[in-house]
Amino acid sequence: MRNNPSRLTRTVLAVSAAAGLALAPILGAATAQAHVVARTAGMEANGFGVVTFMVPNESDTAATTELRVTFPAVKHLLPEHKDGWAAHVAKNADGAVTEIRWTAQPGTPGIPVGEFTEFNVAGGPFTGDVVLPAVQRYSDGSSVAWDQRAGADGQEPEHPAPTITVAAAQSAATSDHTARWLGSLGLLAGIAGIGIGGASVRSRREAPTKEKTDA
Repeated sequence: MRNNPSRLTRTVLAVSAAAGLALAPILGAATAQAHVVARTAGMEANGFGVVTFMVPNESDTAATTELRVTFPAVKHLLPEHKDGWAAHVAKNADGAVTEIRWTAQPGTPGIPVGEFTEFNVAGGPFTGDVVLPAVQRYSDGSSVAWDQRAGADGQEPEHPAPTITVAAAQSAATSDHTARWLGSLGLLAGIAGIGIGGASVRSRREAPTKEKTDA
């Protein structure tokens, strides 16, 4: 039996189209993520935790040599040590962190073309939706400001500011903390009950002995 060329062609085109539709969300997500973004993991109920900045190099010719992030006067915040980079922390009169600037040290490659790296900070408190404007500078002197907010229609701007949302993490952490707290109270109540029960048993055992002794 000979293969029908037209049927084979239609099958190949159908498979290719299906594959394209399956990859479209992935490719779209990859394109949308081609800018400085921030994310959190394990943020505690009190708003303390780690914030990670993912920084891709979008230049075709120059390395990224500096990242500057503005913070909303965070009381306690420390940058993680990163080989090849120096972190400079700026604070206001109250000692709260308002800016952290990472610069590639002389003789190091920074973020080469076609690569990315991550910068971590730990501390807090962070609450609700926190916008963290950033400026990315390149070795050729150019820079990109990632400081635009989404419009009222939710459309993502060309240079969106890194943003984290802490509210959901706070709720989950609070529930977990409450559950642990209640569990601890139950455990203490159980231990107290065992202690009272033991004391009652000892009292009943000791009572006859005392009567016999008095007799």
